[in-house]
Amino acid sequence: FTATGLYTDLKRDLMYVLQNGAIKEFDTTGTALSFLWEKTINLNYNTAPAAVYIDADPVSEISFSYKVDGVEALSYSDVSSASVNQVIDTEAAFRLPAIRGKEITVTISGTGKVHKLILAQSMGEAING
Repeated sequence: FTATGLYTDLKRDLMYVLQNGAIKEFDTTGTALSFLWEKTINLNYNTAPAAVYIDADPVSEISFSYKVDGVEALSYSDVSSASVNQVIDTEAAFRLPAIRGKEITVTISGTGKVHKLILAQSMGEAING
């Protein structure tokens, strides 16, 4: 396979290939690969987040885990089932347990596309960004 040019459209997550004078979309029929993202935040016993908002497509293919000082406090294998707003299939918002600790670890995984993850002190702050 040879190509004379490539173009990546980051907004649509597509790659276009210039091959033999024709522009074609590259590999749009494949299945989505799974991902895992984890972030540990040092709170030093300050107030932990109270809510989370996830903007993903589709949100039903995203898993969420929340640990405080290494102990799992909350876990959803499908965040759409936990959402307070189940009308919108690309957004999920839910409350986190009120636990104090030295550090929190947030893990998201799945095959959907995550556009935004917000940890906030209130549900209103999480939803409104």
